Amino acid sequence: MTPNVMICRGNIVYSKDRNELAAHSDSYIAVEDGRVEGIYERLPEKFEGTPVKDFGDNVIIPAFSDLHVHAPQFPQRGLGMDLLLGIYTQVGRSVQLSKLKAFYEPEGNRAIPFANAFYMATKEGGALFGKVGSLELGYEFDALVIRDFSDSFRKITPEETVERFCYTGNPRDILAGFIQGEQVTGKPTENSRSKG
Repeated sequence: MTPNVMICRGNIVYSKDRNELAAHSDSYIAVEDGRVEGIYERLPEKFEGTPVKDFGDNVIIPAFSDLHVHAPQFPQRGLGMDLLLGIYTQVGRSVQLSKLKAFYEPEGNRAIPFANAFYMATKEGGALFGKVGSLELGYEFDALVIRDFSDSFRKITPEETVERFCYTGNPRDILAGFIQGEQVTGKPTENSRSKG
C-alpha cells in the first residue's frame, strides 16, 4: 500500500523538552499517513515531485485533538480550530501570573519559564492521548500554522513568534489547522517545489 505523504514548509517550532524549544527555520516537515516522518532543511530525493504546502515565514506549531474521545464530532472536525487558541493564551497567562507571584511573594515562588509552560500545554498534555502534542518523529501531525509576528521594524525569531502568539494571539492569527495529517482549515500556497 502506498503511504499518504504530505509536505509542509515553514518555520517549525515544538518543545524539545521542559527547558527548550526546538526551532527549524525555513524547513520542511514530511507527514506520512498522518504522522511526522521527519523535518528537513532540504527534502530528500524520495520526496521529489511531492507537492509542498508552502507557509513561507509563518510558524508551524503542535496542537492536539483526541479524535478517539470526540469520534461523533469527526465530520465537523476543524470547525473549532480557533478554540485551540485558548490553550496557548493560557500558556501566556501562566507565565505572566507566575512572574507576578514570584515578584510579590518571592519566598518559595519562582516564575515559570515560557518553554516549560509551552511543554506542559503541548507535549506533556498531549501525552495523555498517545503520541500527540509534538512535531517529533512518529507523532501525529496535529498542528496549527500561525502568522509570523515580525513587522517592518523588527524581524523576530520563530520562537519569539510562538511566545507572542501565546501572549497576544487571536483567531485571525491561525492560518491553517491539521488533524492527523489532514488539513482541516486554511489555504496555504501549494506549489510543486520539492527541493529546498
